[in-house]
Amino acid sequence: MLIVDDGRPATAVEVVAAGDLAEWRDRASAVEQAWLDRFGFAASANAFVFLPGDDGAPDRVLAGLGERESIASLGHLAMRLPVGDYRLEGAGEHATLALGWGLGGYQFTEYRKPARAPATLLIPQDDAAVLDELEAVNLCRDLVNTPTSDMLPHHMEDAARRLAERHEAHIDVTVGDELLRRGFNTIHTVGRASASPPRLIDIRWGDAEHPKVTLVGKGVCFDSGGLDIKSASGMRLMKKDMGGAAHVLGLAHLIMQRRLPVALRVLVPAVENAIAGNAFRPGDVIRTYAGTTVEIDNTDAEGRLILCDALTLAAEDDP
Repeated sequence: MLIVDDGRPATAVEVVAAGDLAEWRDRASAVEQAWLDRFGFAASANAFVFLPGDDGAPDRVLAGLGERESIASLGHLAMRLPVGDYRLEGAGEHATLALGWGLGGYQFTEYRKPARAPATLLIPQDDAAVLDELEAVNLCRDLVNTPTSDMLPHHMEDAARRLAERHEAHIDVTVGDELLRRGFNTIHTVGRASASPPRLIDIRWGDAEHPKVTLVGKGVCFDSGGLDIKSASGMRLMKKDMGGAAHVLGLAHLIMQRRLPVALRVLVPAVENAIAGNAFRPGDVIRTYAGTTVEIDNTDAEGRLILCDALTLAAEDDP
């Protein structure tokens, strides 16, 4: 967990890279060196040791960065340090370390209680932009972790609408047979067997005079493989086949939150590749939005089908 530093009391966290540990030890007291030896502290990434104060009680934390400082250096500390407030001290790219701390404290709690509360890192106001990055990544993670029972194409649309409403963006959604009328045949074909109709989500935000940036994300909310059905083990994690859509929604949130000077467009073809009497078949021929024809060899190659229509639409704006 990260919050902007409000001056509250907090335990100091000093960081040291493995290559700088010998120099740090040269400056340390005999008691501090003994503590490092007792716990085998070698400044590896995510290693830490409490150091005593003048009264002998734990007073501050020495944390290892590994061979070099990175986003992963302190990523485990949020769930390893005792619950409480902490503050990084010393030189370094604290924004990067803070983001890693925040990412490491993530827990998906929609369906169960958290394992524990994460340790809280107080960050300076100058690093507050890290909170936007953390929220964007966690939005993506939440969408990917949500089971298909709550993340079918219409749920994906709901998530996109919430995002658009938050940032006052325009959203247009083409659903079901309307896809055929607009020429998005591949999106319709892949998703037509699902109880949740296929759709194309189209979000626009920003000044049209700014440089055009278009994000296209694969929104296969579940992939059974279709008639070329996957094995049970191959199907187990297919709720995550909409990860591309989750990523572009998370990135779009960050772009809009930062109010970057771009004309943003987000396209998400959202489908479930299901099996029913109207499912598409090997050997079917589909005419794409670009006007070319595609013969289906394997129904488990659905991602490229839905993306080809979305990418052709995206290219019309010449982003």
